[in-house]
Amino acid sequence: MKLAIFPLSLILIIAFYVSAFAQEQKPVVEISIVVHPPELPDGTKLPMTEAERSSVEQTVLGNMRTTVGALFSAERFDSDIKRLMRLRKYTLSASTSPKGEGVAIKLDIHLLPLVKEVEFKDPQETNLSVSDEVRWRLSAQTGEFLNPHLLDYDTEELADHFRKQGYPLAKAIYKLSPSADGVTVTYIVDLGPFVVVSDILFEGNESYESDVLYSKIESRVRTFLRSIFGGGYFIESQIKSDALALKKFYYSEGYLDVKVTAKTDESGFKDGIAKVKFSIQEGKRYKVRTVVLDGVSKLPINRVSQKIETKAGDFVRKESIDADTERILKLYYEAGYITARVDTSYRVLEEEGFIDLVFRVYEGEQIRLRRIVIQGNWRTRDKVIRRELTISSGELCDLNRLRESFNRVLRLRYFSEIGVDFVDTDAPNLKDLVIQVKEARCGQFQMGFSYGDLGFQGKFLLIHPNFDPFDLPTSFSEAFLGFFEGRRLVGGGYIFKIELSPGRTHSSYGFNIVDPYLFDTKYRLTIGPQYQKDIWSEWTQEEASLNLGIGRYLSKDSFVEIFARPRRITTTDIPSYAALDVFDIEGTLDLYSLSFSFVLDKRNVDKHSKSYKGFKIRAETAYTGGFLGGDWSYSKHSLTANGYLPLYADLLERHIILSSRFIAGYAEPHSGSPSVPIFDRFFAGGSMLRGFEYRGIGPTEGKSHIGGSVLTILSTELSIPLPTGTDNFRFAIFLDAGNLASSWDSYYLNDTRISAGFGLRIQPQPFFSINLDFAWPLRRLSSDETRNFHFFFDTSF
Repeated sequence: MKLAIFPLSLILIIAFYVSAFAQEQKPVVEISIVVHPPELPDGTKLPMTEAERSSVEQTVLGNMRTTVGALFSAERFDSDIKRLMRLRKYTLSASTSPKGEGVAIKLDIHLLPLVKEVEFKDPQETNLSVSDEVRWRLSAQTGEFLNPHLLDYDTEELADHFRKQGYPLAKAIYKLSPSADGVTVTYIVDLGPFVVVSDILFEGNESYESDVLYSKIESRVRTFLRSIFGGGYFIESQIKSDALALKKFYYSEGYLDVKVTAKTDESGFKDGIAKVKFSIQEGKRYKVRTVVLDGVSKLPINRVSQKIETKAGDFVRKESIDADTERILKLYYEAGYITARVDTSYRVLEEEGFIDLVFRVYEGEQIRLRRIVIQGNWRTRDKVIRRELTISSGELCDLNRLRESFNRVLRLRYFSEIGVDFVDTDAPNLKDLVIQVKEARCGQFQMGFSYGDLGFQGKFLLIHPNFDPFDLPTSFSEAFLGFFEGRRLVGGGYIFKIELSPGRTHSSYGFNIVDPYLFDTKYRLTIGPQYQKDIWSEWTQEEASLNLGIGRYLSKDSFVEIFARPRRITTTDIPSYAALDVFDIEGTLDLYSLSFSFVLDKRNVDKHSKSYKGFKIRAETAYTGGFLGGDWSYSKHSLTANGYLPLYADLLERHIILSSRFIAGYAEPHSGSPSVPIFDRFFAGGSMLRGFEYRGIGPTEGKSHIGGSVLTILSTELSIPLPTGTDNFRFAIFLDAGNLASSWDSYYLNDTRISAGFGLRIQPQPFFSINLDFAWPLRRLSSDETRNFHFFFDTSF
């Protein structure tokens, strides 16, 4: 609104342009400027000094390219007028007239008043609170020039805002108060009664229960919780949208003649309540008589028709028809028809209750890729990107695999943006695929502290997922500055990590480097020495280990890996009251392990770096001792699966995500060892099973939890972005279940612990995150240790 051009001024400009056309090529002999003082809508004129008048004249002349003595140009003068209008300090009218052998120009300048203050009040002159978001949408802004013609739009904007906050009778007017140096704009808002929805009724709905229809609308009945957290307001515009939503739902289910009207009982407005009734005339539910497939010529028609699962005799259901459309498009995309389009329509028949369902296919041209060009990767090597692509030069352009490739590149988190373009070549159906990326700072250098299940810990972390050990610097300063500025030692796709985490109960120091494509093959190499120290209540443990792993990719989304892991573990400071199992590990033990793992990662990541769709599975089995030697022999097996289901995405591409996690573990001794050592048993609780203390469930000896050999954990969480305009604040509700036993013989489903709760996920900055979880055990054993509040934060600087 603030950029609106005044209609009267436009008319005058056009009139001037027409009258002046004939005066081209004549010199400008005079420019006269008449400056009028600011005037309010009621005719009140504000004072104006001669100095202000002179300043306006100089500003006008300074912004004009048309000058006295120059040949008159209507086009140039029109540009001058538009430039002056863009200053938004005044309205103006222009006229030209012949004078002697030249052209005389007259400008009438009407100054706009300067806004000194903007106020919001109710009819009793009490200040009214209005958010900045609403203030910024109004034309009147402090320190800017006021356009009185837009004030009516402002009042309607204000009234509409409050109507959407539960004040359906809200009205607004404006008042202008002149002063010596400007004008004060006062918006007076009469809110009227605050109205909530006391009941929502449905009548005429014979095919669907009211609960089903209630789930299809946005309006909600006011409840106790909504009176605390908000919601349940009566919003007239929302009621109208709900009626359209119900009609759309019925239409999608085959009720093509449906009519929906919304009625509101306003008699309760004075008491602050409204009853809403949706009257529904369902009409007939149409069935499909015939499925028609048109436009198919470049693919076998029987192959395309097999993708249509809607059959004659089925009810018309938009959800099924959309799924048919997607399957047809996927088939065409696989064949290289990337511009293919499918339109659906209904032919209503004279035969009562039946339609012909028509799929009209616009096939387009089959596209083959001549070459793939990558641009914008000034840091990352081409091969690092290309090895994530599932399409190649010379192939048909499979749009499905192209989208999959983009998701794989996004999952690297090396780039903040990825775009694609198809460039024409000499052949009409041969294209160059240009992938444009924008490099992101993906390395992390963190110094700070964290708090979680293991208490407070210091943190020094250097990690770069796009490290390049072959991009060598020429000096130490270049190595240090170049690395942190992204100019040296980056771009090769190696994963490099150094972590130093001192803490009171747990300290960890390690180095890790992963080459995900060893010698540009499908093999991966991992090397990582580590030292850690844990001070538990009943023993102190130090461990030095080395991880050496070799893996191979089975597909773009899966790999297997074999690790060799020698460890030396020293256990000391065991008190006399400790469990007997702790004394079994006293002293120094040498352990040698081989482990085999399988990883399948089919997750999709959105632009907010959130996993929102797909799943990830990791299965691992480890063999310790036996033929490998060492002081203990046992096997340990585990399975971890994470799944993500997007339920909804808003305009900012923030997803409501339903996620689940399943963990299963089993450990057993072999080769004569009596048991699994306590430091390698499974423990549960804390962030793994909220509502319970860390290491707070499972087998006990006396009052000590000694871990177990059979573990199951199942967790489900619904994550919802809060209405902050970003994806940095989320609300979560969750349900956790878990069990831990010493052996299969003692594993009983009746011992399963269950907890539920809610939490907040806060990440206002990339370097600062907080997780707050409140959980309550719904099912527990008497030996379990519980905890209702789980808190984790992580910061760096």
